[in-house]
Amino acid sequence: MTNYSRKSLEDIGIHSEDPRFKNFKNTKDFTNNFITKLNNGLLEISNWTEITNIITDIYNEVKLDNDGELPNYIPQLSNIDDSLFAVTFVSVDGQVFQLGNLDSKFCVQSCSKPITYGIILENYGEEIVHNFVGKEPSGRNFNELCLNEDNLPHNPLINSGAIMVTSLLEPDKNQAQRFDFSFSYWKKLVANNYLAFNNSIYLSEKDTADRNYCLGYMMQEKMAFQNGKDVKITNKIDRKWNIGDLQKNLELYFQFCSLDITILGAGLLAATLANGGIQPWTYEKIFKCSTIQHILSMMSTCGMYDFSGEWSYSIGIPAKSGVSGLIYTVIPGVGGLVTYSPKLDKIGNSYRGVNFFKLFSKKVNIHMYENHVNTEKVIIKHKEFNNKKILGFLLLEASYNQDLYTIREMIAKGCDINFQDYDNRTALHVAVSEQKLESIKLLLEFKASIELKDRWGKTPIDEATNDTRIINLLTNSDETF
Repeated sequence: MTNYSRKSLEDIGIHSEDPRFKNFKNTKDFTNNFITKLNNGLLEISNWTEITNIITDIYNEVKLDNDGELPNYIPQLSNIDDSLFAVTFVSVDGQVFQLGNLDSKFCVQSCSKPITYGIILENYGEEIVHNFVGKEPSGRNFNELCLNEDNLPHNPLINSGAIMVTSLLEPDKNQAQRFDFSFSYWKKLVANNYLAFNNSIYLSEKDTADRNYCLGYMMQEKMAFQNGKDVKITNKIDRKWNIGDLQKNLELYFQFCSLDITILGAGLLAATLANGGIQPWTYEKIFKCSTIQHILSMMSTCGMYDFSGEWSYSIGIPAKSGVSGLIYTVIPGVGGLVTYSPKLDKIGNSYRGVNFFKLFSKKVNIHMYENHVNTEKVIIKHKEFNNKKILGFLLLEASYNQDLYTIREMIAKGCDINFQDYDNRTALHVAVSEQKLESIKLLLEFKASIELKDRWGKTPIDEATNDTRIINLLTNSDETF
């Protein structure tokens, strides 16, 4: 068992604030779940250094292009230092990698919406929540004055939907209690790291909220708050709506948008969503699996404003952006990847953030519909990384058995033709030593190397001994194939 130092653990992503390592000196007299998984090769990301090197390269490239504009419809946001740029990746095992302006604090804005939605789902269930809000992309701007055919907001991640969902949060309690109820979830998500309420942002947003007030009054006029889609379901929660409730719920919605966070906190939040609702540092289960499923479904289809369809098509992971410049993404079962850069593109997403994820998705196999056989991209999922090894051993076995169909199948599924086993032997080593001529011909056709050495220093040609047929195949392989 390896004895790790604090420095060696930091190199593989253990953060100084990680409570699991509060009293850590070395692993000789210390163990926890992470150490156990590390020693047994069970971490969800097997190639941590490779992934973090890719993140570093993309960060350095994207940092040079800071196009876009600061938002001007919330005055306080237009005063932010527009040069800020930070990236954080947090794995479901709690590893952390960060670059950039890590001390920056920023408000979450619309990135609060999936969490508010999740809190309501967790406490009321799908039937109640979606009696008051739909599940479909609106196809309109995020603050468009429109409702669906049931006179409800289209989904929880547009402004009208988030206002509606906010109205369901502990409605019988006073405003302070309702805020604290939500805030307690946020504190758990960020493992008690920095989280605050930005009053100046709140006041600025509240004073420039004409469109949100319009959305609220439109829904109130249509009896959306009062009745929902099915009055029978509404009656299950004894729904009440009084004069003044609209104002209170709008203010609470603005308060949720005005929560301040750091890039680390946002990464921990995203990693919790990636980890099935279990916080990766504290192991506390914050959301049920069904809640996470619904949150990520909404983020996949509605999380990136009017860019959601293009995002799903090109990048293919659940994401949510906010006009503060934050984008947090979820790679289910792997981790949360987050960017912060305040300048926005024409749609309202972080300009640098979107460019970062475009490049990352071109280099790393993260798209939810992408097959792991795509050998042009780096594999990030442990299971798929291990699958590559399994394919390699199957290739060696097929070469031994001269099973040409399986050899072709393994190569088609992305197996490295020069995969080496624990003795550094390749499929060509095996085929030559067993004198499997048809296997040798096929492996050479797929450009198997004749120069790789096993742990005894032997190449496939060395295995051929005095068999002139095989030696001729190997030495004339470039001419033959």
